[in-house]
Amino acid sequence: MSKKETESDIECAPRKPGWIKKDGVANAYSDLFDFFVTNTLIENLSDKGKPLSEYGWPKGAWKKLNLKEKLLAETPSIKKELFISVTKCSDLKRKFLSNKLGKGFHKDISFERVVFYNAMGNAFLSLFFHLRNSFAHGRYQIIGDCFVFEGAKTIHGNRNDVAIRARGVLKIETLRLWIKYITSGPKKD
Repeated sequence: MSKKETESDIECAPRKPGWIKKDGVANAYSDLFDFFVTNTLIENLSDKGKPLSEYGWPKGAWKKLNLKEKLLAETPSIKKELFISVTKCSDLKRKFLSNKLGKGFHKDISFERVVFYNAMGNAFLSLFFHLRNSFAHGRYQIIGDCFVFEGAKTIHGNRNDVAIRARGVLKIETLRLWIKYITSGPKKD
């Protein structure tokens, strides 16, 4: 928690929330784990990480090729207005609540939505960073056909709670479409 944030500004959750079961990643979802954790696009998080360039994308593809818009277009099931990236952690709690991602959010998987802190200056890389961390730290649950997750950060001096930096409900198919689009490289027009 930064010096500017107060306890009331952040969304807190138990370090071991009851809604997350203690099972691991089933083989049926190993492709998600491999992409977001092992072969992550985020530099310096995995020895096996793969930058966009290894999939044939040119340098600056996020801006030059408008990759964010293309990924969202590939997955019309997630509405653009429910893909929310914030640049101030103090905005997260309000955005979680206004997008049905407050406490108990995992009970409603009827529509896709994500709210997350833009930790990397790039919305999709930031979301992928939070997805990677939710996998790596076990803060996710597969419920029906959805990947329900939250990204968390340790609150120094607090052993019981963590500060929530991302929450979301995404269909497994959405994640797989994003993976396919990225790993296929740029389309030749």
